[in-house]
Amino acid sequence: MVLLSCFTALDLHLIFLFFVPAPYAFSDKDFNPEGVKKTGTKKSQLSLGSNNVRRSGRKKGGKNIQPPKKSIKDELEKTKLQLKELTGAVKPAESEKLKPGPLIQTFKKAKKVPTKEDIICQLSSSAIEERFIDQIYDGCLMTKPEVTWDDIGGLEPMKISMKEMIIDPLKRPDIFRGLRAAPKGVLLYGPPGTGKTMIARCIASQCDSSFLNVSASKLTSKWVGDGEKAVQALFAVARAMQPSIIFIDEVDSMLSKRTEKENESSKKMKSEFLVQMDGAASQEADNVLVIGATNRPDDLDEAVRRRFQKRFMIPLPDNQGRLQILKAVLAHEKIALEEADFCTVANSLEGYSGADIRKVCAEASMTPVREWSGFLDTVELSEIRAIELHDLMEAAERVKPSVSLKDLSHYEDFHKLYGDKP
Repeated sequence: MVLLSCFTALDLHLIFLFFVPAPYAFSDKDFNPEGVKKTGTKKSQLSLGSNNVRRSGRKKGGKNIQPPKKSIKDELEKTKLQLKELTGAVKPAESEKLKPGPLIQTFKKAKKVPTKEDIICQLSSSAIEERFIDQIYDGCLMTKPEVTWDDIGGLEPMKISMKEMIIDPLKRPDIFRGLRAAPKGVLLYGPPGTGKTMIARCIASQCDSSFLNVSASKLTSKWVGDGEKAVQALFAVARAMQPSIIFIDEVDSMLSKRTEKENESSKKMKSEFLVQMDGAASQEADNVLVIGATNRPDDLDEAVRRRFQKRFMIPLPDNQGRLQILKAVLAHEKIALEEADFCTVANSLEGYSGADIRKVCAEASMTPVREWSGFLDTVELSEIRAIELHDLMEAAERVKPSVSLKDLSHYEDFHKLYGDKP
């Protein structure tokens, strides 16, 4: 038995030597343990012929592959860090020693808005899937809103506060740091139709920021785990395009109070939103503002309310505000009104919101058209008369306000507990 095993081992050794090709045959030096022991770094090598590829520094046959020069490698690493600095991926403290190269200077001078391909390339090293980036970029990103403060009637103290606390810090983040830094979240609450959405659009227009309009339907999904991934992609895209504004209309529908009977995926999505907004995943250098608007501030979760550092109530317009809204709505219409007529209508619309006033003006504009009922096919546009005072007064009697006194007292109670004064 011992003899048979020896023959078997000998036969296998011979077969191995017979079938090994000549170019790949091992040399005697490769099996010399003394050579390895003397140098300490010499390893067994395969002879691959005359055209083989060898490490740099060996002149004996083959082609040498030289490593890139150190100056080129340093320049590439510097450019990568500078590009990350522009998009907020690197903290300013880590990149203060870097001097801007030609590529970075060109990028800053051009003020190029990153495209979807740029964002996907930038976030390729992260764990965010490309389909979520497409979902946020195509579904939430809006063009720059063309809204000015003149389009918002009244709310003069609110306009001043927004400019000092939000617009100026977004324009000059180098000045507004530390205690002067802009808040990460602003909550706008109050009766419906008072201009909360208009204020958010105006802020994005004034500070030249990217505007991401988010709703619950764009983040939630029937698949488990997709909700929190979409939230993570939302903030990643916002940081890549900063300065940017994330606007969530009806924020109570997405970030309501967490209960024991709530779906587990919904809880995880809310938790991820809180972490991304102001938690371990957020950085102080991030120039991203989250604005939430709601008509039901009591339904918000306590942690969400804490994340919105500034909470402002948008009340019903006063007499001066109603006068400005009337003039703004009727600015492009054919009217026959004097200053006293505007004041008369504004006094009669006490308790009306901005949306209600617009509805009154729309109803009044239909009165001259109704006079030509049955002749609209032949009447000329110039023949339709202008809107007069009695048209507005009659429309005010037909259109009722959408906010009751009970609703107003509810908002005022919440404002006393958690609201900030502009």
